[in-house]
Parts: sequence; structure tokens; C-alpha cells
Amino acid sequence: MDDLEGRLTAARAANLDKLLENMPWSAQPIDSNYAPSSISTPASANTFSAWTQLFALNEITSDFMIVAVVARPDHTSAVNAEIEIGKGNSPNEETIASICWEPIGAKENVMFSFPVPIRVAANTRIAGRVKHSSASGLAYFIHPVIQKLPL
Repeated sequence: MDDLEGRLTAARAANLDKLLENMPWSAQPIDSNYAPSSISTPASANTFSAWTQLFALNEITSDFMIVAVVARPDHTSAVNAEIEIGKGNSPNEETIASICWEPIGAKENVMFSFPVPIRVAANTRIAGRVKHSSASGLAYFIHPVIQKLPL
């Protein structure tokens, strides 16, 4: 790398650091104190489960970002699955994220990170639901990973 290339790389890195310092979600650590929720699918293929509450109304009292979702099948079936994360009170949840995934028949945690975190207002109820390609009712553990924003 010649001197000009090195200087440009250093300048880009400095600008990226400044940008990240000013991002609101970089100011708070990831909060993983919330337990995963179990969601069971109906015994019919490609049918969403009912919405299951992940965070109750007024549970998180500051604005926050959903930065990722951790999912784990509670079964060893190889299926195509879709997870939806929604916000709002039941029965009026609005989908804010959708994740398609193919569990490979292992009960292992998989983390799905969002390239751009999803900002959520304080005191918002968050729910999740799952559907998959099997005609069997199967369970999944779902856990949004959040970062609280400064007050």
C-alpha cells in the first residue's frame, strides 16, 4: 500500500469511527436480560402461529433498538421457517421484521443481525410469530436482542 492509499484508509477509518460514535445505539450496551419466549406453530404447513408477546406494554421504558433476533428450534425437523417480529397491542400487531430461515435439524441458537437496527418507541409491546413448511406443530424459542437508547 503506497502512502496515499494508507492515508485514505486511515481517513475513512476515522470518519467511520466518528459516525459510529454519533449513532445513538452505540452509546448503550446490548441488553440480554430478557428471557426467550417459546412459540408453537399450528399443525398445518405455512400457517403462522398466533402472535406471542415478547416484551409487554410498558416493560421497556426507554426507546430502544432491536439489533438482532436469536432463534432456536425446540425440535430436530429440517423445515423452512419464517419468523415475524411485530409491534403493537393484540390483536393489531404490525410486522416490523421478517426472517426466513432453514433450521438444519439441530437444537442450536442462530442469531440474525439486522444491517440497520429497528428503532422502537418506549413502552411498546413487541410480539413474535412463526410459520414453517411442516404439517406438524413445532416449537421455537425467540429472543430479540435490544439496545436501549439514552434518555
